Amino acid sequence: MNVQTDRLNTFLVSVFNNILRLEEENLHKVCKNLSVTELHVLDAVHWLGNGACMADIAARLHVTAGTLTASVKTLEQKGYLIRKRSENDKRRVVAVLTERCAPVLYAHSSFHKNLCGDAVKNLSQHEISVLGDALQNLHAYFSKL
Repeated sequence: MNVQTDRLNTFLVSVFNNILRLEEENLHKVCKNLSVTELHVLDAVHWLGNGACMADIAARLHVTAGTLTASVKTLEQKGYLIRKRSENDKRRVVAVLTERCAPVLYAHSSFHKNLCGDAVKNLSQHEISVLGDALQNLHAYFSKL
């Protein structure tokens, strides 16, 4: 690796680890019995809409159906969601969030909004725009992998 690539690698790994750590710390302030992985499952169901099918949830999270099933089973036991057969197609299993999710999802959404707001509060509009463009390019690259 050249110096710039090595610097970028160190930066990306550090940022990724810091965000995961902060997300976990924030989650445990609100809810001690959920993992970040489980929270992301709930967030995916919320984003896709109540009644999202398991295949769509797995695709959104980039995990296998088996991995998702294990997390969903745990979340169902904890009372955060319910699995049921689709009313339109009985072969499909869908996930429905329970009311218990609302405060956790609100706190998670607030965490991300605050994190982004705090991260750019000392940047000019031009710097925010340039950063946004660069991150969009990174996102496009990683989405192709």
